[in-house]
Amino acid sequence: DMTSEGAQKFAEATARMRQQKIAIFLDDVLITAPEVNDTITDGQAYITGSFDAKGAADLAATIRSGALPFKLIPKEINSITPTLGESALKISIQAGIIAFILIFLFMTIYYRLPGLMAAIALLFLVTSLLVVMATAGITLTLPGIAGIILTMGMGVDANVIINERIKEELTAGKTLKASIEGGFKRAFTSILDGNVTTLITAVVLYVMGTGVIKGFAVTLTYGIVLSFISSVVMSKALIVNVSKMKFSKDRRLYGAAKEVLE
Repeated sequence: DMTSEGAQKFAEATARMRQQKIAIFLDDVLITAPEVNDTITDGQAYITGSFDAKGAADLAATIRSGALPFKLIPKEINSITPTLGESALKISIQAGIIAFILIFLFMTIYYRLPGLMAAIALLFLVTSLLVVMATAGITLTLPGIAGIILTMGMGVDANVIINERIKEELTAGKTLKASIEGGFKRAFTSILDGNVTTLITAVVLYVMGTGVIKGFAVTLTYGIVLSFISSVVMSKALIVNVSKMKFSKDRRLYGAAKEVLE
């Protein structure tokens, strides 16, 4: 519908253009050019023709859109620092660092030599994950930090399983070398199952999620792969090589009995 003023002007135009065509342009593009059959005085215009339903709907939507070409003129530009997000990011990073330090101390004190090797492998895990994210161009966001912290937790869980299995093997009277091999072998299935199930969850989150959820899923996926490598490859390599040194033969370094291994 038109305003009273618009209806009056349209009536005058259709009176002049009777039996002629009125072209309708949108952003300097011709949309349609219907012929005027009679003077339109009521402010309501109808276009007839051989349209199908979709064509008629598209034409009506285009005419109603009211899009007009215009140029934006900047009057003022302000920059607002996202202080809340920046503060949350800093706090999350600090929390991750504190968590890593506490984990490092716990693993070293409770599991002694294997715990120290696991903590070093965990440092390798976090460093590798950050390098991969930087190489892939992934921005460190709050969901990304959450994924890193969760990855650290998974890495610790895997190493706890391994260290407990080694301790059980030593308690059963096996040699240090056999205990390390047996510990990793018995822990492998549990670690693999845990990583696979978490990986499936990460894939589902990526496929079904949007925005920050996808970012978390990507970070978690990288973390799962690196966590598995860190736990079953890096940790084992460290423990096996250190166990060959003379000082490492003491059972107390593995939380077992006190006598020296032969």
